[in-house]
Amino acid sequence: MLEDNDFRVFDYKNSQNTILTDLHKNGAFKGFDKQNCLNDFTFCEFTLEELKLPSPSYMLDGVKKIEKEVGLQGWMVRGIEKKKGYNGFSLTYNPDYFDKEVSPYHQTWGHKLMTQTYSAWDNLGKHKQTKNTYYDTYAFRQVHNIIYENLKDVFDRLNMPLLRSRCAYLWPEPDVDAFQNNWHIDEYPYEMLRLNIPLQTSPEHELHIKGKDFLGNSFNLTKHLEVGKVYLWNTNIPHTIGYKKEAPADLPRIHLVLGLATYFDYNKEQDSFTKSQHWGKKLIDIVKSKSFVKNE
Repeated sequence: MLEDNDFRVFDYKNSQNTILTDLHKNGAFKGFDKQNCLNDFTFCEFTLEELKLPSPSYMLDGVKKIEKEVGLQGWMVRGIEKKKGYNGFSLTYNPDYFDKEVSPYHQTWGHKLMTQTYSAWDNLGKHKQTKNTYYDTYAFRQVHNIIYENLKDVFDRLNMPLLRSRCAYLWPEPDVDAFQNNWHIDEYPYEMLRLNIPLQTSPEHELHIKGKDFLGNSFNLTKHLEVGKVYLWNTNIPHTIGYKKEAPADLPRIHLVLGLATYFDYNKEQDSFTKSQHWGKKLIDIVKSKSFVKNE
């Protein structure tokens, strides 16, 4: 049981489950009150200065240096790479990823066996199992040196381990309103808390949130996400990103999308997860107290 020992990834190498599923099966969330945890957590924003994170120019410079080294990849789905519109590179990688032909710098950009672009809640596509695929959220637990070196001042401020994360570029098509087909949901934020950090954008780009999560929490919002801010929200409520037709086609929206292990610490040397000091606390309390970043 996880309440007594670390969850070592090696011990579950023969499991057909994702790491998160095995964490659940081994008592990681025993006694956990999901409803209470999510109550009142809908949408929060901070300035970079409030979180003592580096400037947008520092981060964007790092992103451009990484892009030059590893390149951008479009979303992979239904056997092809969708090169137009949405592309980028991975910030974390899974050393045990099932398809060795995929670059570790682009593992978080879908896969040719996926049949939809939204989430595992919809369907798993042609995957025979979810272990070590895009859907194995906690398996994306390591960071290549080139990523870390160029975004070191961001990563060193975090007070939770990085999980599946990416740098995302969204390129507008001229004279197109693009909000129609992007609605999706992600993991519960008590499983992975996401930080969305805009680095380059224009006012025509918007986030839309509308509906309920699986526990009945509801929220509606339409908002342009600004450079200089950090955003967190209940990503299990349906949401979409897109742009109005006036968006400049030569200026991609560039965001860092950081996935954090909300209630677990990660030991790289032992390749293991264990419950953290945050375990069981309400998300709104964690977020408002800025506990997801270090306090020094």
